Amino acid sequence: MKSIILCEGPDDLWFIAYYLHKTIGWDTIRGTAIRRYWKNYQINPLDNRQQVQYLKRADDHVCIWCVGGKDRFAECLSICINKFVKEFPQDPLNAIIPVRDRDKDEIADILSGFAAALPGNIVLKNRERTAFAVDCDGENAVTGVIPLIIPFDREGAIETLLMKAVQEGSAEGATIVRSAEQYVDELASRSGVRARFLSHERLLVKAKYCSVVSITNPDHSTGRFQDMVMSCPWEASASVKMHFDVIRNAVTSNP
Repeated sequence: MKSIILCEGPDDLWFIAYYLHKTIGWDTIRGTAIRRYWKNYQINPLDNRQQVQYLKRADDHVCIWCVGGKDRFAECLSICINKFVKEFPQDPLNAIIPVRDRDKDEIADILSGFAAALPGNIVLKNRERTAFAVDCDGENAVTGVIPLIIPFDREGAIETLLMKAVQEGSAEGATIVRSAEQYVDELASRSGVRARFLSHERLLVKAKYCSVVSITNPDHSTGRFQDMVMSCPWEASASVKMHFDVIRNAVTSNP
């Protein structure tokens, strides 16, 4: 079973890979192992904004492709279909899973953008597999697309889920998250701060998450995203599991 996960940036790639490793033991592979298991198609980054990582668990294989921004999904979805599926119908992908932050966008608009990059008149649903046949010189190769737009139930990004994990951990954690959100929103309401430091919604969410970490685990507050994630037992969070188990179940034969 082979699948490709498309995600926005390197932090998303790291978190997805670590989630698969930490929860059910997926491991990174390199070098000759990649060439052995992915002999028909390998993904090479198109530029320095992209990264690729390969993982394996038993007979299941997944490639996580950081596409370099939410405006790059259509291009990479087309490559998955036109290069890998069409050229190698005898070795089809089981699933293509585009994972994107919802931010302030409408889920329906994001899904329509994904569908426009795929052949035929495909209608996609968030968290659900849509199977379709790709014509390869008269031979059909069946693959599926499983979009994952997070969070499901509110605007935001992966940091929104990580803050939710802190909220779920204790009453004190819930108070800290609520206070951090109010603090950052109040600062952002000042036009100079908003224009100079928090000009994008993505930065606003990151600022709230960093504020939470600076209180709950100050030792990690100046570290990288990976260090901040390690400051909270997010794998115990029901919200994180609800979202990222969609990926785990999609790429694993026996999750």
